[in-house]
Amino acid sequence: MRALIKSLFVIAAFVFTLPFLQVDDPVIITIATISYVTVVTGLVLPYISNGILGMNNMDARMVFENSKAALVKAFGTDRILEIVKLTQGSLRFEQLLVAGQTLYTFNVLDNQAVFSNMEDRLKLQDSFIISSIKVATGAPSSAVDNTFLPDSYPNTQKYGANAVPLQAWWNAGNLQIAVNNDIITPKWDLYRHFNSPETQQTAALGAASPGDQDRGSFDGWYPVEPNIVMIGQKDTQIQVILKGAGLATVQAFSRGIIMVRGVLAQNSTVVS
Repeated sequence: MRALIKSLFVIAAFVFTLPFLQVDDPVIITIATISYVTVVTGLVLPYISNGILGMNNMDARMVFENSKAALVKAFGTDRILEIVKLTQGSLRFEQLLVAGQTLYTFNVLDNQAVFSNMEDRLKLQDSFIISSIKVATGAPSSAVDNTFLPDSYPNTQKYGANAVPLQAWWNAGNLQIAVNNDIITPKWDLYRHFNSPETQQTAALGAASPGDQDRGSFDGWYPVEPNIVMIGQKDTQIQVILKGAGLATVQAFSRGIIMVRGVLAQNSTVVS
């Protein structure tokens, strides 16, 4: 939908600009050209640069408006908008990768058992409207390491001999999100989150090798339409299911990572 609206803006801008390009006044032609290029640069190039998710102010506004509509639908009344505080937000869930395991369940709420110091959970009194998801892996040096970055491909320098088996995470994985036992995403393949960057780490970081090319706003992220509403007072379950025998081997401390971005609705539910 975002791509369609942007395309319509570009077409409308061209139709509006065309008569000005046919006049004899070079000043008017220059102004018209600059105006059209500005539209194309602001609305089209963000999609070309990353392939999927070019976020700008217009996109953020659309996410906000869609989130309000999704929230009203979830709670059954527009009065909910008078109660909650809506802000941009993100959540992060993690689970240890285990050789041979085919089912990974990610705790969502902050009152459930915490696996990692890097997680950001949903509070019982809040709701979260998901507009984009990233499913990645991580290779921390210890259980409490906070310097590792989420990976959207099996970096051979980080995962070593476990890099090839790790490909099954994206190739054989499906994401399932269920709310009160109602499966919202029965067939969400993880390969849509795979991103093998043009510039990759080839040795120890430093003069011998660059780091992986990775844009935190884009790479590995995939838009969610229609939006998914997670309500703190409901039973939201997020799972990754691997087809086949799971991961043959795993790196020590390596973990699966699910990150979501969207709109946080603070104090939208009553905690009793």
